[in-house]
Amino acid sequence: MIVSASRRTDIPAFYSDWFFRRLEEGYLYVKNPMNPRQVSKILLNQDTVDCFVFWTKDPGPMMERLSVLDRLGYPYYFQFTLTPYGTDVEPGLPHKNELVRTFRELSCRLGPERVIWRYDPVLLSPSYTREYHFQWFSRLCGSLEGYTHTCVISFLDIYRKIKGRMEQIQPRTMTGSHFCRYCYANFSPAQVEANRRMHDPESPLLCGRLTGEERITVREMKSAVRPADDGQMRLGFHDAELMRLTGKPGRII
Repeated sequence: MIVSASRRTDIPAFYSDWFFRRLEEGYLYVKNPMNPRQVSKILLNQDTVDCFVFWTKDPGPMMERLSVLDRLGYPYYFQFTLTPYGTDVEPGLPHKNELVRTFRELSCRLGPERVIWRYDPVLLSPSYTREYHFQWFSRLCGSLEGYTHTCVISFLDIYRKIKGRMEQIQPRTMTGSHFCRYCYANFSPAQVEANRRMHDPESPLLCGRLTGEERITVREMKSAVRPADDGQMRLGFHDAELMRLTGKPGRII
C-alpha cells in the first residue's frame, strides 16, 4: 500500500502531530465522503505500508520529525508545490524565499531524487501572463538547480466550484490555512475553518471524532512488496524508479 498523505489537505504543514500519533498507534480512520457513517480503518505498519507520499506546499513543520520515519524504516518522498503566485492567489503561504530555503533543506536531507517539484497549477490571467510564468519558472529553476531531479507541470482545471473565485482574484488576508484560490477543496473558507476547529490530534479521524453511530470496516491492505528469487524485495514497476523515489530497490505494481 502506498499512502498518499494527502491530496485533500496539507498534512505536513498542518497535521504532522496527528500523523505521527497515528503512526505510533498503528491505524487511522477514514470516513466515506458520501456516507459519513461508513468508516474505514486503515492499518499502518511495516506489513501494510510500502511508501508514504507527502503532498505539501510547506513541509517545514514536519521536518524535525522525519527521523521517526527513518528510524522505523518507512520509505517516503515529497511532492512539493512551489509556484509564483502572490497573496491574491495563495494568501496563507510563507514568502517564496522562505519556501525555497525549505525546499533546499529538505533536499539536502533526503536527496534531490526524493523531493519532486510541482509547478502547478499554471494559472493564466491578466496578472499571471505567459511572460510572467516564463520569468518565474526560469527564476525558480535557477534557485532549485541541483536540489531536485523532477518537475511536474499542469494547467489549472476550472472546476465549477472555483470559477467564481478565479474570476475575482484580489488581495486578502487569511490565517491558519493556505486558502489557495485554485484549490478544489476550498469551496468555502468558513467550512475549512470549521473543519480545522474540529480537528483533534488524539482522534483517529483527521477531522472530528466518532459518535458511536458509525459502522467501522477494517480495510484489508497488505504490502505489495514480495521476496524475489535472489532474496531482494520486489514490487512491480522499474527497480530504478522505486530506488529514485524511496532509496530502496524494488518494483511497484
